[in-house]
Order: sequence, then C-alpha cells, then structure tokens
Amino acid sequence: MGDSGNINITTGSLRVSGAGTRLDTPTYGGGKAGNVNIVARDTVTFDASDSTGGVAAVSSVEEGNVNGSDINITTRSLNVIRGAQLVAVTWDEGNAGNVNIVARDTVTFDGVASTGFSSSGAGTSVQEESTGNGGDINITTRSLRVMGGARVSANTRGEGKAGNVNIVARDSVTFDGVASTGFSSSGAGTSVQEESTGNGGDINITTRSLRVMGGARVSANTRGEGKAGNVNIVARDSVTFDGVASTGVTSRVTTNVTETGKGDGGDINITTGVLSLTNGGNIDAATYSQGNAGNINITARDAVSFDGVDSDGFGSGAYSSVLSGAVGQGGNITVNTDLFLITNKGELSASSEGQGNAGNLEVNARQIRLDNQGAIQAQTASGQGGNIKLQVQDLLLLRRGSKISTNAGTDLAGGNGGNITIDGKFIVAIPNEDSDISANAFSGTGGNIQINSQGIFGIESHPEPTQKSDITASSKLGVSGVININTPDNSSIQNSFTQLSPNVIDTNALIANSCIARGTKRQENSFTITGSGALRNSPGDVLMSAYTTGDVRNVESTSRTWKKGDPIIEAQGLYRLPDGQLLLSRACG
Repeated sequence: MGDSGNINITTGSLRVSGAGTRLDTPTYGGGKAGNVNIVARDTVTFDASDSTGGVAAVSSVEEGNVNGSDINITTRSLNVIRGAQLVAVTWDEGNAGNVNIVARDTVTFDGVASTGFSSSGAGTSVQEESTGNGGDINITTRSLRVMGGARVSANTRGEGKAGNVNIVARDSVTFDGVASTGFSSSGAGTSVQEESTGNGGDINITTRSLRVMGGARVSANTRGEGKAGNVNIVARDSVTFDGVASTGVTSRVTTNVTETGKGDGGDINITTGVLSLTNGGNIDAATYSQGNAGNINITARDAVSFDGVDSDGFGSGAYSSVLSGAVGQGGNITVNTDLFLITNKGELSASSEGQGNAGNLEVNARQIRLDNQGAIQAQTASGQGGNIKLQVQDLLLLRRGSKISTNAGTDLAGGNGGNITIDGKFIVAIPNEDSDISANAFSGTGGNIQINSQGIFGIESHPEPTQKSDITASSKLGVSGVININTPDNSSIQNSFTQLSPNVIDTNALIANSCIARGTKRQENSFTITGSGALRNSPGDVLMSAYTTGDVRNVESTSRTWKKGDPIIEAQGLYRLPDGQLLLSRACG
C-alpha cells in the first residue's frame, strides 16, 4: 500500500534498446507510483529497431484511485525511433501521469516497429471503463520533428477527459509523412474514442514555423459522446499544409465529429504571419454524425493562400461541413489577413449535405483574389445556405470561373439561399470568364445580395445565371432574392469622344493646340492650388473648371485642324459639357 520509488537517471547520454526494455512505474493499489526522471547532458534515445516493440518508458495506473506518475526527460536532444514509445496510461479511477520533455536542441519521433503495429511517439490515454483523466504531453524544445508515421497523442476511451498536447518550439515544428504500412499518419492528435463519454483534450502549438506535409495530420476528433478538443496554433512566421503522401492521404488539421460521434466538434484557431495551403492541404471542421461542427478562426498578418488540389481533385482550403447523414449545424469560418489568394480550385467553404444549416463565412482583407475556379461558398443540399460577409479595403478580383456563392437546394430540394454582403473599394471580373456572385435557391427563396463599392467592373446583375460573369439571387421554383448594389454613377467617365454630339462641339478642333471657349461672356477668374510638379493634391481629386457650366462655343480664328508637325499642347483640365460628359482640354486665353 506504500508509495513506490522514483527512477532517476543522470548521465551524459542514454540509450534504451533491446526487446522488451522498459522503464516502468506501475501502481496497483493505494500507493502512488514513482516518477521516471531522466537528465542527460547530450542525448537520450529510445530505439526499438531490434525488437518487436516494447521499448518504452511507461507510467500506468493499473488499479485503484491513485494518480499515475510522470515521465520527465531533460536533455539536449531526444530521439524516439522505430516503434519506441513514451506512455502514461490509466486503467482505473486514478488520473494518468504527464509526459514532460525539455530538450535544448531537438526532439524527434520517427517511424514504426518492424511489426508495423506500434508507432513511435509519446502518448497518454484513459482506457475503457476508466474514470480517471488522461495526462498532458508537454514538449519544450528548439525544433520538433514527427515523421514516418510517429504520433504525439492524448486519447480517452472511458469516462475521463483526454489530456492536452502542448508544444513550444522556438524555431520549428514539422509533421511529415505516413508509416511505410500506410496506416498511420505522422502528427499530433487528441481523440474521444467510440462509446467514451469524456471530452477530448486540446492541441496547443507555439512556434516560429509550422509545416505539415506528406500526409501528416493534426487532429482533435470525437467518435463518442464527449466533445472534441480544440486546435490552437500560434506561429510567428508561417504555417504550411502541403501536399499528399504516396498513399493519397492528405495533409490536414481536423476537429471532426466522426460517424459514431455524438459530441460537438472543436474549434481550430490559427494565428501566424503567412498561412499557405497547397496541393490539397486543408483545414477541416466537419460533423459526420449528431454533433455540431466546430468553428475555424484564421488570423494571418501578411497573407493567406489556398492553392491547388490533391490526387482526388479535392481543393486546398478551409472547410466547415455537415456531411450526408449528419444531424448538426455547420461551423463558422473567419479569416483576417492583408492578402487572401484562392487559386486553382482552392476553396473557403461552409457546406451542409445533411440535416443542418451551413455555417457563415466572414473575411476581412485588404485584397481578395480568386482565380481559376477559386471559390468562397456557403452552400447546402437542402438546408439554409450560410451567409458570406466580405470586408475588402482595396480590391476584390474574380478570374476564370471563380465563385462567391450561398446557393441552397443543390440536390434540387428546399432551403433558402444565404445572404451575401460585400463592402469593397473595387470589384473586378472579366465579363466572358463566367465568374459569379450568387445566392440562388431551387424551391426556396433566393438570398439577398448587398454590395457597397466605389466601382464594379466586368460583372453585372441578371435575373438568371448566364455564361457571362453574373450577380444573381434567383430561385428555380420559389421567390428570387433582392440584389442591392450601392455604387457611384461612373457613366460619364466611361463615354468616349466619339459619343459627343457633333452639334455641341467640333471634335476635330479639340486636338493638340485647340482650346475650349465658354459661351458665357463673363469669364470669372480662378486660382487652382496644385501639388509639387503641378500635380493635383491627391489621385482622387479631379481638376474641374472653375467656370460655371454653360454652352461651349466653337473656337474662332485660332481654330484649325491639327496637322503633322504642329505642336502638341497638353490638356490643362477636365471640363464638364452641358450634357454631363467630361472632356480633357485647355481653356482659351
């Protein structure tokens, strides 16, 4: 019934290898198990290369209500390779211990055992029928690399809550690849297993640069009744989710409610300088079952880029989804950045194919550029389409079949289209490239579209979709929505000289050395202040004539048709004709 002692190792380097070699501190009764304490000046290595697994440091609560012990490792570099593990587990009422790693230089988890069933890694778990909570995994280092199918994970199969995974790396965190068997993706995860009632733990990553590649995954999922944990990423410079593995597994971060889950999905929060998702890499908060999907919140100081597809044609991007057969609400997605690029079938998507509404999308950016079927969409098969709100300080550009859409009834069913609100300085599309802004429905009501802009070019409002670039809020069988476009009247600037009426002014005279003479006899004096170099004060200031608007009379004796060799005299101002049209010319002396 007494407490067991600690395992204390202080050395220059430590290597643990050989079949079944373990540093083990179990507890079977009322006494507390001791801790495993390792301090190594240089390196610590756990290597299961010459065994069928079983090389590990283990802390376990076998029975009783006493908490498990901790595994503490302090070193320069830690290597846990070829199936070796650091494990803290509870099978009963007591809480599992923590795994605490402090490495001045590097921490590496790499590969699986030769049997293919045991991945290298660090893990804490709450086993079936256990009521204790799982322990945390705490890693502090300069650089962390998890590769070859290795995992850092905290799980619950019982009533207790899963532990958290906390990673602080001064330089970089890299999750790379899948196991040679193809069944285990490298990464970090917390999970609520089937029939478990405990909640999942959070994944917290703080670093300069995070890279998830080659099919690796960061995931906080629930298969049981408990709620999935959150994924919180803070990277000073960059976050990258890149590419697919040879097995076709996509690199991603997920907080999913899987097919058997009844709890809600967790949130994904990313704060960084640049976020890049390429070749099908994605951020995914989905529900496949009865829980609600989590939210996705992205803040990137400089830029966000979603580009390309994976081997199955699935686009890079951020997704909040209610999958077919699910009963739950879609999560919201918020993006705050300077430049937002969605290209080559990349997507920002909140969708519902089940019995729930799609989530809402909100983007705040200086520029948003969609190209080559890039999409921002909040669509549903039969439910309510989500709302889209875009705040764009400078430019919203749509090219080559790109879409902004809140369509509903994509399965030819009911549901109302969501609303779209766009506040932007300029909105630009190419008329014949079929880039659309749409809030359509099939049998429900079309959504409303509100656009506030200083200029809209190349895209027009139509009652029904066409092959051109359209703004539509239609309903096939129901009532169409309302499109309200609030923009200044720029029609006078768009008129060319050839459209001027010949009985107003002789256009042949208004070239080169000709001038404009006012019809009013009283010529008022004027004084115009310009900036340095005779430029106007700002690009937005239009240099208008100081004269009152009146009839323009023909130029008399000094007027003649300009010929080659005559001097070219630049225009001095922009003059408004009686019909409202504007003309560049100079005033007669």
